[in-house]
Amino acid sequence: MNFSKSITAAFAVIATFSVSGCLENIKENTPGLSEDGIEFKIEVSDPTDKGATFLITNNGTDKNTWYAFAYDDVNTSPEAAINRKVKELSGGKIGYVHVQGMDSPSFREVYSKALGKYRTADALIVDTRHNGGGWLHDDLVTFLGGKDYVNYQPRGRFIGKDPYSKWSKPSCVLVCEDNYSDACGFPYAYKALGIGKLIGAPVAGTMTAVWWEYQINSSIVFGIPQVGSWCIDEGHYSENHQIEPDILVYNDPASVLRGEDRQLEAAVREMLAETKK
Repeated sequence: MNFSKSITAAFAVIATFSVSGCLENIKENTPGLSEDGIEFKIEVSDPTDKGATFLITNNGTDKNTWYAFAYDDVNTSPEAAINRKVKELSGGKIGYVHVQGMDSPSFREVYSKALGKYRTADALIVDTRHNGGGWLHDDLVTFLGGKDYVNYQPRGRFIGKDPYSKWSKPSCVLVCEDNYSDACGFPYAYKALGIGKLIGAPVAGTMTAVWWEYQINSSIVFGIPQVGSWCIDEGHYSENHQIEPDILVYNDPASVLRGEDRQLEAAVREMLAETKK
């Protein structure tokens, strides 16, 4: 087998060191690493196939770029590959949506897929991993927190229900270590309102509204923290208070190299268990 494949395994390990000044440690311990500014590339062999090569790249410009390198070859949509995995593991019973950013395009994508492609699914996995934030937490919890209150059934035949424009079936949220800002705020709100379970790795408390300043020199950008988020039930600011998942699962590099996503697999198992209740 001779192909190039992009994965997250080694990238997940080195993502923390994507700042140029930190790459020296990686260079010393990683054969095959080349550097051009903060751009780097690593090639490793597939332990299960001597003819395969994995390519891990990052240019340090896009926090969400990793998603383009996950699960499948470079010519396949990563979300399509994850959807295939969820369909395979769940027998087509569970839907999957990816919230790339806390913004309008991501919400439209979630809304469209949840109430379109996955309207008849038994449950929904909402993946927020590696999300850099924005302002979408209340829209998402409002959408996912729907409660059925009426069925429409002329002559005893069920044809629909309300709410029609909200998700009212079981759901869970995938989270990880670098969910940031409102991607911390949404998991907090989702858990505080008791909508469903958080699955994955702990999320650092970073739900503080920041005003970003861009300078004449476009390489200089800084943020000014402005509005803290006060957690009413807990009686403290969200900042610096870690959010613990209900089901703790880490995606370690070795398992990712084997093509596994333990967090996703745990989410599918949990949703299948929920739908049997």
